[in-house]
Amino acid sequence: MVAAPSIAKEVARFEATVSSLRTQFGSPTPDIPPFDQTCPPIHDDARQMLVVHLQNGWALFCMELLRISAIGNSLTRGGTRLPQIALPAGKTSVIRYFRTLSAKVAQTMPNRAENPIWHDPAYIVRLANALAPGNRHEITLGIGGSVEATNMNTVRNHIIHSGHQAGRYQEYAQSIGAPRAMPAALLLHPASSGRTVFETWLSDLELAAQVAAT
Repeated sequence: MVAAPSIAKEVARFEATVSSLRTQFGSPTPDIPPFDQTCPPIHDDARQMLVVHLQNGWALFCMELLRISAIGNSLTRGGTRLPQIALPAGKTSVIRYFRTLSAKVAQTMPNRAENPIWHDPAYIVRLANALAPGNRHEITLGIGGSVEATNMNTVRNHIIHSGHQAGRYQEYAQSIGAPRAMPAALLLHPASSGRTVFETWLSDLELAAQVAAT
């Protein structure tokens, strides 16, 4: 007998990702020669790559959350069993409809994306409203309630695409009191929460996932 798809399992997987990233981010830099000179640049690069891993984990969670919510016979974190979404007339495959609608909604976003943008809270909320699963309210409240996902995406794009969205990056850096900080330094900058910027992202996204899965 095949077990029902479980949103709780997807939350647990994302929580494990967050825990691993938190541990890696807190890895100390050696303070003895010559490693006190050679290791810092390596640690800076590694911390920046953690942003990429965080976005990947977040995007995977968001995609699976919507997919599992849509196909039905799935359990939320609180134990509620969700029904399959209602399909339009003439549609018989929920998976095929999910894929088609995911692409169509992406094309309605401001940047008219050609592919689903699973890391974007605004896209997730719009797709959740279009699919209308039984937990649409929770998804909107959780994913749409994240205040740091957009910031994380901005910094990630700036890191990977070497200056892409430089204007947005500078606006964000200035808003947190680090106007001249490069990404590696920005991640370590203390946020209003008293934690570093990266640790604040981790906590925010983890909470958003937990709320969305309720």
